[in-house]
Amino acid sequence: MERIIEALDVHPKEVFEDFEILDSRDELDKEKMIDSLKLLLKSRSLDEINIIHRLTKDVLLAIDYKK
Repeated sequence: MERIIEALDVHPKEVFEDFEILDSRDELDKEKMIDSLKLLLKSRSLDEINIIHRLTKDVLLAIDYKK
C-alpha cells in the first residue's frame, strides 16, 4: 500500500477518506476535472497558486453575475 501511495504522489489521508458514491456521469466528470486541476496546481509555487485562486474567484464572480 505504501508503494502505491508514493507512486500516486498522494497523502495517505486521501486514500482513506470517505468517498461518496457519484450519482451521475456529470458528477464523475466534474470530480475528474477537479482532480486534474489539483494535479496542475501541485507543482506550482504558493505565490502562483494565490494568483490562480484570485483569478478563479474573479472568473466565477463574472459567471455568476451573468446568470
